[in-house]
Amino acid sequence: MDFKIIKFKNIKFKYENRLILNDLNLEIKKGDKLAIVGPSGEGKSTILKLLSKLITPVSGKIYVDNIDLNDISDDIWYENIGMLSQNTHIFNRSFIENIKIGKRNASDEEIKKAIKFSGLNKFVEKNGVDTLLGKNGLFLSGGERTRVALARIFLKNPKLLILDEPLEGVDKENESSILKNIDKFVKDKTVILVSHRFTILSLAKEFAILKDGKIIEKNKFKSMSKNGILKKYYQLELNNLKEFNR
Repeated sequence: MDFKIIKFKNIKFKYENRLILNDLNLEIKKGDKLAIVGPSGEGKSTILKLLSKLITPVSGKIYVDNIDLNDISDDIWYENIGMLSQNTHIFNRSFIENIKIGKRNASDEEIKKAIKFSGLNKFVEKNGVDTLLGKNGLFLSGGERTRVALARIFLKNPKLLILDEPLEGVDKENESSILKNIDKFVKDKTVILVSHRFTILSLAKEFAILKDGKIIEKNKFKSMSKNGILKKYYQLELNNLKEFNR
């Protein structure tokens, strides 16, 4: 699976009789770094869930290299994608078992690299790799949870990375270092992301505006900031985006 192009074709999705996505069309090409932005409640995360096969549309199709996503087995699909979200599940198992979910047969060297990459060195030095993380990561801080998820993603090394509010619950002190690691990791990957944090949006090279269940604009950051589309939705934060995308 090459992920040369992903197409959302005439997608409709309802939640409790409310139409969330209405005839949505979107194309994502290999290597794109796309942020979906727009008003709260418009269905941004719904698009990511559809792409993750967590939900299915009422009508319309998603195609990956001209293959219907429904015709791609879950095993093959999940081998090729990675998701970093605020709802990343942490199992009540050891630290090492949790990060090896990304790659069950990871070598010791790969694990060392994943720990270093995700900034978990101090955690491991203090607690060891066999320490239990508690039910759904009870014994972890928000930053540590995100780093564990990042270590999994590093080991998995997916072709497509889906970021859904990945820094939710992470304090400002940890945000910068985690963001730098993500930025390095995604250089050769296709990325689609949703976040209300403008630091995360700095990873994107393109923006798609979602409104009334449809993509009303998709373009490079510079083009969209010039024509005022982004400014309309993010008036107070536009300067921050310009700084990160300089």
